[in-house]
Amino acid sequence: MRLKPQQGLSLGMVIHELATNATKYGALSVREGRVALEWTSDGKTMALRWRERNGPQINEPERTGFGFALLKGEIGYRLGGTVGTFFHEEGLEVQFSFPLQ
Repeated sequence: MRLKPQQGLSLGMVIHELATNATKYGALSVREGRVALEWTSDGKTMALRWRERNGPQINEPERTGFGFALLKGEIGYRLGGTVGTFFHEEGLEVQFSFPLQ
């Protein structure tokens, strides 16, 4: 899949931040933890889903930190997309999409 330079940069920053947080606090902080990354595209929009499983118990934070600000800034502001974060009992799930045009 071809991305414009800014799209590739923003996507790389977001995935790096998610992986860093998963390593520090989430599924990748324990041996049994796993992360699944799925993406789809119809040629006009790219959609991604990050799902963590088998990590430590998580709770929705009372306030958002740098990671969520970066996620929403890069996907929402820079790329004109949407972001959803879900704090499931099984682990964090983040869904986002942005236009490719």
